[in-house]
Parts: sequence; structure tokens; C-alpha cells
Amino acid sequence: MSEPWADWIPGVLANHQIRELEKGGYLVDLQDPKNAIDASAVDLHLAAEAYETIKGSIKPFGGQYLHQIKTDDLISRIEPDESGAFKLDRGKTYIFEVKERLEKRDELVKAGMFGQATPKSSVGRMDVLVRLIVDCMDAYDGFIPDENLNRSSGHIFLEVTPITFNVRVKPGVAF
Repeated sequence: MSEPWADWIPGVLANHQIRELEKGGYLVDLQDPKNAIDASAVDLHLAAEAYETIKGSIKPFGGQYLHQIKTDDLISRIEPDESGAFKLDRGKTYIFEVKERLEKRDELVKAGMFGQATPKSSVGRMDVLVRLIVDCMDAYDGFIPDENLNRSSGHIFLEVTPITFNVRVKPGVAF
């Protein structure tokens, strides 16, 4: 079986191409794939694990992201309230793991596959800064086909910073 991208023209992927990646096991654990995949994008959903950063934003650095920031005591786990929501205070930064993750990363590297994140329009209206972090990448908001992606666990994280007011989010919400 050939890779799904064998006949694709390089550029932004259309929804049918993203669906092929999901069906082929390259993008896994999509919550409701029919609704999560849009014209040329994938909604990412918050998992139930959340952390507050102790000293502010923690830029991706090319290593095992969550393992290293836990080891260096740069985060503190937070628990949801009785309704299951996490209260995020303005001016503080939080790290959430997302449910979706990348698999078959070695094949993505061989194919020269890049990934790029763009925020949902509702994030800007809510005045919340959200940055995507892919495990083992050394920059925000995407991944490149290099040796770091090969070493990655495939886990994806969101760094969330409410700017103007406190917000509440629940696991499963799409960002």
C-alpha cells in the first residue's frame, strides 16, 4: 500500500486529505472526526490533564516537552472544579495535553510533511493566547520533518494564557 500523499500536490491539505491521514493512522485519537476535520483544518480537543506554569511561558526546546518541564519543576498540576472545568486566571499560563496525537512520524518525516497551527477565530475574540506545542519540536505552532519529529512521542500540547479575564474550560472542548 502506498502512502496517501503519493499523488498529492504540495500545499495546504484539503479535508479529504486530512481524513486520509486520520484513516491511515497518522493523526490519531480524533474526537468525532466527521466534525473535527474542517475544510483544511483539524480541531484539537483538550485532554483531562492540565498544568499551570510556575514561571510563565515555556518555549519548546527540541526535547521531550512534558517530561522535561515536569523534571525541572516548571509546572504544577491543576485539578478541575466540581463541574469538571478548569479555571484559568488571567495573566497566568497553562499547559494542556490534547487528545489528538501524531503517529507514524518516521513516515511523515520521509514524506517531508509539515504541520502548521492557526488559532480559531473564537480564541481571538475571547482574548486568550493559545500556542501549539508538538513534542520534541523547538518552535511553537507546528512541526517540521526532521530528526526531532522522529524522536517525538507524537503528543501535542496547548499553551493557554488568558489575557483580559479569567476563563473556564472543560476537557473535550475544541481549540
